[in-house]
Amino acid sequence: MSFLMGPKRKRKRRPPPERACLACGASTFSTWKWLCDRCFGDLPFARKKAIIDARAERAPHRVFGISRDSAEWLAEQRLKRVEG
Repeated sequence: MSFLMGPKRKRKRRPPPERACLACGASTFSTWKWLCDRCFGDLPFARKKAIIDARAERAPHRVFGISRDSAEWLAEQRLKRVEG
């Protein structure tokens, strides 16, 4: 008897949430990434591997901590490059 009640209401789709990169402020287009692809690519292998291992272990608190430290390190490196 649902046809007597009229058409169903459609839900509005929400746009996907975006997160800003910790290092440069660009959008990461994802909620689980803390660094954009460009900044992640600028990291040395050891830092990339630490982030990837933390993601594999599904430890978001570790991913955030390592990403935050890496963003600070990237900012320092970029300042050194500009100054000297």
